[in-house]
Amino acid sequence: MPCTTFNRDGADPGAELKAQWESFPPIHKIQAELDARPMLLITGDRDELFPPSHYESLAAELAELTWKRIADGDHLFSLHRKQLVKIAVDWLLEN
Repeated sequence: MPCTTFNRDGADPGAELKAQWESFPPIHKIQAELDARPMLLITGDRDELFPPSHYESLAAELAELTWKRIADGDHLFSLHRKQLVKIAVDWLLEN
């Protein structure tokens, strides 16, 4: 049985996050704007919420996307925060 955690105000944070996520425009609607911009995507290969397969079409569609994968990274990069920061800082310095 799944466990649901509620905020102090009684709101379900999962529902709130889902609503925020669903409010974003679909990538295909803003792809032209994104194509010309350098972007960094950092994912964890052990992310159970968004596994690498979730990003394959995105990576294929966006020409300026740099995709860095952390082999043992989970959704929160729990044991890989230093590696996450290094990847991001190195990319920002190069771009």
